[in-house]
Amino acid sequence: MELQSGRLAELVASIGTGRIGRSVLNLFEPMDGIVHAFAFERIERAPPGVLFAAARDPDEDAGTDGLVRDWTAADYQVDPVLQALDADTSRHESASFRDARQYAGSAARDRFIERYYGGHELGEEVNFSVREGNRLLVLSLCRRRRDGQFSGDERGALAGIAPLMLACARQCLQHRMRPLAARERSPAVSDWRARRGERLNRLRSAMKAAPGRLTEREAEICAHIVMGFSAEAIGLQLVISPQTVASHRKHAYAKLGVSSQSELFALWHLFAERSV
Repeated sequence: MELQSGRLAELVASIGTGRIGRSVLNLFEPMDGIVHAFAFERIERAPPGVLFAAARDPDEDAGTDGLVRDWTAADYQVDPVLQALDADTSRHESASFRDARQYAGSAARDRFIERYYGGHELGEEVNFSVREGNRLLVLSLCRRRRDGQFSGDERGALAGIAPLMLACARQCLQHRMRPLAARERSPAVSDWRARRGERLNRLRSAMKAAPGRLTEREAEICAHIVMGFSAEAIGLQLVISPQTVASHRKHAYAKLGVSSQSELFALWHLFAERSV
């Protein structure tokens, strides 16, 4: 497959914009049947982060947002193609070819395949992928089922441009991360984090000084509760499970003579607020 310079220029210019998915599809227009383009990153077992998703057909393209939302929320967990990519521990840039229907068999997988492939009559796809540290980076192109499988020549051509397509995915990832990195470095965020950390430290000290002789961990969890953190958020902050948070909270409440979050707030207003 010979890449056209004009289409390559369009692809490069569209990186970081909402046109990137369409530009990827346009690059492969000479290769019949490629109608969907999709790229994402996944860090370890976390939900994937979608870089772009596009369909050549305008009606199908209009529905990609809903599919992406549901896929990243839960459906990725039963995605057989993602499972196959996860199982591949190779660190080399590669192009692999799969038809999701080859993994059919369980009820959950069959429902997944029908929703994400059957509705649009999608067939074989090529997955450009690379594993970099704990990150899996993937750019996929899918063709219509009626157009059959990629030929031997097409497979060879696609494998040859795997570095190019993954370079495109990396650039998309960098553009996606720049606003977050800039925000993380901003003085406002740094000041807010400093104020939050200082307040948590002072609340923890106040909780330890309250009647009941809380442990360091119990005081820390109560301070987070007063600040409005959920059990899940506290678990993420302290790198413990929500169940462990609940256990410490139960012991702390018993020591303090309270039975609910609202009573803990009341105790803080009566005692701890004087210290913070």
